[in-house]
Amino acid sequence: SAVMEGGDLDYLLKNNFTKQQRIKIKSDGRPTPKLKLRGERKQGFFRTFNEEKLYTNGQTGSRGGRKGQPCVLCGKVFPSNSKMTIHMRTHTSEKPYRCAQCMKRFSQSCNLKIHMSTHSREKPYRCDQCMKGFKRSNDLKIHMRIHSGERPYRCDQCMMCFRQGCHLKMHMGIHSKEKPYRCDQCMKRFRQSYDLKIHMRIHSGEKPCMCLQCKEFRQSYDLKIHMRIHSGEKPCVCLMCKASFSDPRHI
Repeated sequence: SAVMEGGDLDYLLKNNFTKQQRIKIKSDGRPTPKLKLRGERKQGFFRTFNEEKLYTNGQTGSRGGRKGQPCVLCGKVFPSNSKMTIHMRTHTSEKPYRCAQCMKRFSQSCNLKIHMSTHSREKPYRCDQCMKGFKRSNDLKIHMRIHSGERPYRCDQCMMCFRQGCHLKMHMGIHSKEKPYRCDQCMKRFRQSYDLKIHMRIHSGEKPCMCLQCKEFRQSYDLKIHMRIHSGEKPCVCLMCKASFSDPRHI
């Protein structure tokens, strides 16, 4: 394994740390007193001495390069130094790209660009069959599968098919009883990290999804369904009586 364990960690410590620092670093990567970042990374902190030293010595691919080599913290391999740099932000929690309107931060510039469309009502991508507009071309591409019936993502266990890869990923949790994500406040467990994230808003009271006309919601899906009240859209049709509804749960 390329993950830092045993002899690999000993070698890394010997070649990158002073004797005093090596004493403080535990072989299991246990967090130690935080070190301030150097250079362009002064805004935050690394969680352990080895994360800080790995970055500044170029071991992560941010400097010096590790193209085609495994990440020394988790073992994942990336084809370019730039992708390794982006990956390392999952370990350091660095989010250098900030939205100027809501101050939300992102680890990648492309995610910030996508986010910026939420502050605009412009929807330049339009379906030529139902005239529905979208902010992103990828959203239109996925929407067109509703008209074409295309479901390119198939579960290899039950043969159920999906329009989006993320829906297949969520579905796969049905075939496993494992729930690795646990709320540290009520101990409830979840299959997906996203489900835990949404659940935590119950404890925090956070409702980041806001209708510009009336109220706020914990998750974007609830806001999407709610917005149909204002638009009058009722896309959910009962196959037996042909009655239409804005919310599929009302069928």
